[in-house]
Amino acid sequence: MKYTMLEPKVVERICDAFYGHSDYINDKYNAFSKGNTSYSDRDRFVKKFFSKHIGKHIVLSDKEITGYAEENFVYTVDCTSVYSSRNKSNMYNRGKPLYRHVKKFLAVRGFHAINEMYGSGYIEMDCWDVFGNPFSIRLDSYTLRNIQFREITEEVYNSVFGLFTDDRDDIPFNVTRFLDYEEIKERHLTRSKTLPQEVVSVMAKDADEAMAKVKNAISVTIG
Repeated sequence: MKYTMLEPKVVERICDAFYGHSDYINDKYNAFSKGNTSYSDRDRFVKKFFSKHIGKHIVLSDKEITGYAEENFVYTVDCTSVYSSRNKSNMYNRGKPLYRHVKKFLAVRGFHAINEMYGSGYIEMDCWDVFGNPFSIRLDSYTLRNIQFREITEEVYNSVFGLFTDDRDDIPFNVTRFLDYEEIKERHLTRSKTLPQEVVSVMAKDADEAMAKVKNAISVTIG
């Protein structure tokens, strides 16, 4: 698959425009919102400039860090996307990073200006992947120059989404549960020497879901 990369001049224009806007709250804009939302010039720029991209779908050629290699040692870490807004810049030398490339199908849901106490801030692109998980991308001068993506149609996104949709039917489970104090009183079981239990039949996709549906659940079997 051929991916798109942004031209350096395009990245420069976006960054100059973003960092050129103040991140301080603009009292004029804030007055219009009647206190419901606090806007800075930077917030308004991001909202206006990127609004046309909301609702689009892309394939991201993601680059995940899987570990670090030192001179005679390799250690693994939880896989973290270099584009994720949760990924912090490495402040210390942790060795040579090890990468894997992963294709991610994403639905774009919104853009926000993120200000940092120690840093120049960045643009956050909020997405959903085909598993229904939120995934936010950090757009700054580094990621904008390196990110590789391809725009796709909603139909293509939905066809991939369908491959990963949970299509399990509900099946019956028997869940054993303890009765709580109010139930014990209502059923006149206060003289019982052991904590009363009962078995409840529920429909669920798996045992964990069945347990979650029943209060004070202690065990589960297939019905």
